[in-house]
Amino acid sequence: GQRPITCLAAVTFPSMHPGPAVGVEWTSTVLFDRKSSSIITVGYSGAQTLVALQLDAANLQPRWRYRLPLSVAWLLHTPRVSDGFLIFVGSEQPFV
Repeated sequence: GQRPITCLAAVTFPSMHPGPAVGVEWTSTVLFDRKSSSIITVGYSGAQTLVALQLDAANLQPRWRYRLPLSVAWLLHTPRVSDGFLIFVGSEQPFV
């Protein structure tokens, strides 16, 4: 069957003119990293795999793609500690 797709689009403010758009694998979280000017998407594939994609914020072109086999993961935003996000991942052998 077809895998779900998430559509991301950039718009300019205040005009709301559409900019670049891209379809990515189904994503449960979309983050903006100011320091690297990146859009980060985090989702899960059907094979118990965490999928993270780093896109250039200006043109939504892919920079990096990460796949990590896992059983459990937590995504935390820690604004008092840093300007970023922290992912705690738990997994069993042989992936540890």
